[in-house]
Amino acid sequence: MNNKLLVTQLTSRLYDLPIAQLSSNNEARFTSSQCLAHQGMWQQTGLNVEVQSVVGAQADGTWLFGCTVSAGFDGTEAPFDAPPWSSPSVDKIAFVDPFEIDAHHWARKRQFTIVRDAFILRGVQADNR
Repeated sequence: MNNKLLVTQLTSRLYDLPIAQLSSNNEARFTSSQCLAHQGMWQQTGLNVEVQSVVGAQADGTWLFGCTVSAGFDGTEAPFDAPPWSSPSVDKIAFVDPFEIDAHHWARKRQFTIVRDAFILRGVQADNR
């Protein structure tokens, strides 16, 4: 959104992407990937997003989806508190420029490059709509 990436800021102060917390293997087997991505965003951020296409995959097999969020957000908001039902490790929700941070700001450092590449791809896809 406005060249910003929506991330969770963990209690460790590191950034990560919202990830669905599955309650069982059956949930993953019988739920579409897009629904799981939507669920993860809601669980971690409290935001209702429109999940779009896959823009990348992380080394652990996690798919990265492009999403859009509305509800009056424009990407300039200061970090805000995570909802009370979010993971205890999530402190804030933030919009960041992925080119103003580097891997040492990222929780899963080995996956920072794919996240940045997916961000670039998502921007290209949005421009081509």
